[in-house]
Parts: sequence; structure tokens; C-alpha cells
Amino acid sequence: MRDLRATMRTGLNQSGQTFADDAQQTMTAVRHEVSEMVGRINRAARGFELHSLNLAHLRRRLYLGMGGMLLLSLVAVVLVYQALYGHYRQEYERLLGEVAYLKAVNGADVAPCGDGRLCARIDEAAPPLGGEGQYRLVLPRP
Repeated sequence: MRDLRATMRTGLNQSGQTFADDAQQTMTAVRHEVSEMVGRINRAARGFELHSLNLAHLRRRLYLGMGGMLLLSLVAVVLVYQALYGHYRQEYERLLGEVAYLKAVNGADVAPCGDGRLCARIDEAAPPLGGEGQYRLVLPRP
């Protein structure tokens, strides 16, 4: 009986030792694989963080560029508007002066006299005009 117990103890110890050795080898292999996976995950996380920072930097530059382009476009529109408005405002005022002059000429009683000259009916009662009093008002057409 004692031999059986000793044999069983020896067998159990050997089995336990074999199990412990196998478990130790398996745990070492698992630790090694987990360590490699954690290293890969850390490298991937650092790469992702680097790409994220680059993307944020590019996004900032894009927003600044778009803002600058919008501002320059607005300035260009305002400058073109001012240039065109100023030009056409002057042209409009010039045309209004011409229209007033043409209305006055059209309403005056003036006729060609020959030799490329004009004759006019003048208002004798009107005061003389001009720097030396050389002009008189023309009467309107009847």
C-alpha cells in the first residue's frame, strides 16, 4: 500500500510538474504575444495621434485660407463696386447736365440764319448777363 501511495505521489508530482511546466510555457508564450499586441496597439495609437494632429493642423490652415479668400473676395467686390459706382455716378451726372442743356436749347426760339449761323429772339426786358454784359436771355418758343 505504501508503495502504491509513493508511486501515486510520484506520478502526481510528475504530472503536476509537467502541468506546471506546460502552463508556464503557455503563460510565457501568451505574455509574449500580449506584449507584442500591446506594442502594436501603442504604435498604432501613436500613429493615429500623429495623423490626428496633422489633420487638425491642416484643418486650421484650410479654415484660415478659406477665411482669407473670403475676405479678399469681399474686398475685391467692394473695390469693383466703388470703381463702377463712381464711374457711372459721374457719367449719370454728366448726362443730366447734357439733358438740361438740350432741354434749354430745345425750348429756345433759335433758328438758322444762313452761313452756318444762328438767330434768336431775345428778351429785351431781361438784364444783361455774362462778365461784360454781352449776353441776353433767349425767349422760349411760342
